[in-house]
Amino acid sequence: MEWQSRGYKIIASGNIKDILYSECDDAKWYCDGYNIKATEHHHDGSNYLEYRMIKNNDNIDSLLNKIYSGEKISRSLLNYYTKSIAPEVGKVYNIG
Repeated sequence: MEWQSRGYKIIASGNIKDILYSECDDAKWYCDGYNIKATEHHHDGSNYLEYRMIKNNDNIDSLLNKIYSGEKISRSLLNYYTKSIAPEVGKVYNIG
């Protein structure tokens, strides 16, 4: 049986150390060339995450409602409301 769920979590501090954090048994973070992603493993299974930054807080509720209701989210819609955190992570680790 394959089970897939979508969700979001807003990290109020916006601090990289708070964003790239996991309580899972095993977590690996990586960049796919544009986005920061993670694979986490725990006793119930695995999580596959993509980390994004909200572009404009004023209209984010529309995207969050779509995610919450299980609507399909296209890459173009995600890019409209959010942007990659890879440049910010690169600054912390002096990459790029």
